[in-house]
Amino acid sequence: MTSHLIRNRFTRFLASGLFSLGLGLTGVLAHTPAVEPVPPIQKQVDFSLQSPQGGTVTTAQVQGKITVMLFGAKGLPLMRESLQQLQRVSDRYPEINVYVVVTNSNQPKDANFVSDEDLRSMMETSRFHFSVLRDPNGDLLFKKLGLRVLPSLIVLNRKGELAAAAREGLDPNANLASQLSWEIEKSQ
Repeated sequence: MTSHLIRNRFTRFLASGLFSLGLGLTGVLAHTPAVEPVPPIQKQVDFSLQSPQGGTVTTAQVQGKITVMLFGAKGLPLMRESLQQLQRVSDRYPEINVYVVVTNSNQPKDANFVSDEDLRSMMETSRFHFSVLRDPNGDLLFKKLGLRVLPSLIVLNRKGELAAAAREGLDPNANLASQLSWEIEKSQ
């Protein structure tokens, strides 16, 4: 056989193998979601979170109002975009509670540590109309909710229960206010 025919057969063989491999991977990837939704918890979500100004926000205090909570940490690549998205939610629904929950530990040795003073300063210099809270137990509430990815977002109905499945890994290009409209309006 000439080298041209051998090369031709080898190229077809290689192309066929790569095509088959591609089909196999496409099938696997098509059925594997990037982030699986966390099933909603039907019972009340109990929490006690601290404000950098010294106050506390508890489950009992948010009952009677719809509450949106974004879980994040200092230094998270998507935090700025997530905060801007959260501001749009706050602007569109001024009647609901909107919070950012900082899930890092309160230990200065932690890589993503942010002090209360830094949180106060950040909120004073920003134009955000929502509050920042800290989980005094690090990421205990985050784990209790079964969340695995930062940033993550939950919506609580007026009873303090999850209104829908948590959203993990927010898309910075999405319109979060529009995406949450069904959950918020259903909870009213």
